[in-house]
Amino acid sequence: MSEHIIGIQNDYEGFLMRVANLILHLLSSLLMIPDAFFIGIAFLWGIQYLSGMEVIVVPLFVLLFFAGFILSSLGGLIQFAGYKKLSIKTYMKRELIFHGLAALSFGLMIGYTLMIILNPAPKIPELSTDSSDTHISVIDMAGFAVAVAGMIFNVIGGIIRNKKSAKIVNPQAVTPGVSRPKFCPQCGNPAGVTGDFCGKCGSKLV
Repeated sequence: MSEHIIGIQNDYEGFLMRVANLILHLLSSLLMIPDAFFIGIAFLWGIQYLSGMEVIVVPLFVLLFFAGFILSSLGGLIQFAGYKKLSIKTYMKRELIFHGLAALSFGLMIGYTLMIILNPAPKIPELSTDSSDTHISVIDMAGFAVAVAGMIFNVIGGIIRNKKSAKIVNPQAVTPGVSRPKFCPQCGNPAGVTGDFCGKCGSKLV
């Protein structure tokens, strides 16, 4: 009976974990959409001006970003829809990967922003303005924090579930028809619920 109750609790906790992961994935995807538009438009507009190592680095950057964006977004939805086919251990491992891919995409954008800040392009006086577009960086920082929070959430959740599973003790089956003494016939020490020998004198109980 107790094992059945524990099983129900684990299912309920697992459902809450799946819902929380889905919310985190959706939030990450929404925060990543502005970056996807920015990178896609900038790449298509500037691909003809690439030269030297940029021909390799820029497409690789774009490929990694969109791979992380698509896999983390679709992976979160697939995980939620097909959870019954996965063990909890496999589920958590995949969640760590998908949240990690989202963190990778946001990390690429943060690195790109830092590179521009540290190595700014020469300004043309006629085209320079005083306005600065920093909202993308704020969104990237928020998205990166959400992705990392998802990874931490699954690690902590896995540790808690492992500890609970370790506490579940299956009592030893007692042969039907054989009465189990409440006290040791040799020394009189109270007999435990499980075990075939007295914990005090070692005499056989059953």
